[in-house]
Amino acid sequence: QRLPLLNEVWRNVTRVEDPSVYVSIATVFISYVCDNFGDREVGVLVSDVISHVTVNRAHLRLQDDLTTIGTSLVNKYNDFKALVSLPVFPAFLETLQGPSRQLLSKSLLSLFLSLPPQDTRDPLMLHTAFAFAKSLHDELDSLSLDDERRQAGLLISRFVRVVEFGDDFEQHLGFLVECRRFLSKL
Repeated sequence: QRLPLLNEVWRNVTRVEDPSVYVSIATVFISYVCDNFGDREVGVLVSDVISHVTVNRAHLRLQDDLTTIGTSLVNKYNDFKALVSLPVFPAFLETLQGPSRQLLSKSLLSLFLSLPPQDTRDPLMLHTAFAFAKSLHDELDSLSLDDERRQAGLLISRFVRVVEFGDDFEQHLGFLVECRRFLSKL
């Protein structure tokens, strides 16, 4: 009985053309959908959000609302593999910029660090987590606060330490070289 209600409400919401009005509704509604529905419904909603906020680059002025949506997704899935496996998630990440992306990167990197050791060897998961670490690193500049630097440094150094390739020392060395190359500001 919840799905027909969701479909009816969302049919009306999706007609809203102003991206700021639309995303303010979606921000509230995403929590309800995350709590009461599955991956399919969440994916449809996030996909609809993406299509509304990318018109005329409206996502650039809606970062706070998009951060709230991203936080709701992190809270729903609380599992790095499940979250980054959502088909709409890469497109959603592209809508985030600056501090919003940095905040979500911190959350996602923390989720990666909670994975069991065997899952950190998965090339797709490792590549995705490395992209988050690099994004977090690239947001640091000379104006970054010391606390911000410290938090990013701790997360990134834990990420580098947790990745293990078993007996494949060459692959581990290659990973460390990439870290040194792309994560040099710390």
